[in-house]
Amino acid sequence: IGLAAISSTVLVNFGAKVGLVMKKRLWQAPL
Repeated sequence: IGLAAISSTVLVNFGAKVGLVMKKRLWQAPL
């Protein structure tokens, strides 16, 4: 496991969390 692999997994996890937050905001307060 290299540094690049760790950083890539962190980016993927971060992106997934941001996506979930965006979906929740869109569902709760639709513009």
